[in-house]
Amino acid sequence: MEVWGTMATRPAAALLTLIGATVIGTVVIGTVVFSMPATAKTELEVTTATDDRYRPGTTTPFIVSISSDGAVSGTITILADGTPVANAQVDVPGGSIEDVVIAVPTMPWQASYSATFDSDDNEDDATVRIDTSPAQGDELVG
Repeated sequence: MEVWGTMATRPAAALLTLIGATVIGTVVIGTVVFSMPATAKTELEVTTATDDRYRPGTTTPFIVSISSDGAVSGTITILADGTPVANAQVDVPGGSIEDVVIAVPTMPWQASYSATFDSDDNEDDATVRIDTSPAQGDELVG
C-alpha cells in the first residue's frame, strides 16, 4: 500500500504541499489585511448664531456640526489666530450629525478662527477654517 507513491515522488508531493500552504496563507493574510475597517470620515462645519458675524471682545455661540460615517469620540477645539480659546468633548454615533454649541470668547480685534476635531484614538481628525467677520455697528439678533 503506497500512500505517497515512490521515494522519488515524495519530495515533489512535499514541494506541492508547501506551495499550496504558501498560496493559501497569502490569501488568508491578504484577506485579513484588506478586511480591516478604515477609519471613520469626519467632517466639520461651523457657523455662528448671527449669520457668521460676531461682536469683537464678547462671547459668541459657535455652532459646530460634526458628521461621521463611523462612531467617533473626541474634542472639538476653537482657535483664534492659532491659539485655543474654547473646546468641547463630543461623541458622534456612526452615520450621524451632531450639533454642538460652544461659547467662544472672541478677540477684541479681527481674528482668524478655525475649528479642529481630535479623536480620542488619534485616527480620525478634522480641521476647518471658520469664515466669520466682526459686526461693524450692526445689531446682532440671533
